[in-house]
Amino acid sequence: MGAQELIELFSKKGVLSARPRTELLELIVDGYAHVLALDVNRRRLEREIAQLAQSGEPHAKDLRGLSAQLTEVTSLSDRLRGLLDELRAREARGA
Repeated sequence: MGAQELIELFSKKGVLSARPRTELLELIVDGYAHVLALDVNRRRLEREIAQLAQSGEPHAKDLRGLSAQLTEVTSLSDRLRGLLDELRAREARGA
């Protein structure tokens, strides 16, 4: 299950409460693994953008593409992390 699918699953009301606790915990762990992978990808994109910007060569098209990817990866990471944090907090409260 990918990051987008996890976001959709975590966003649905009541879907997770019907799952066994062990499955819920596995989904949370899987979600955080995706967040870490997205963070690694985001940092790679940031390095590529910085290298192109410092090269002095005209790379506007490349920079636009990398910037769009960076925005998408950052948004996915932030949304998934926020949902996971809420889910983990609810789980800790026993809700």
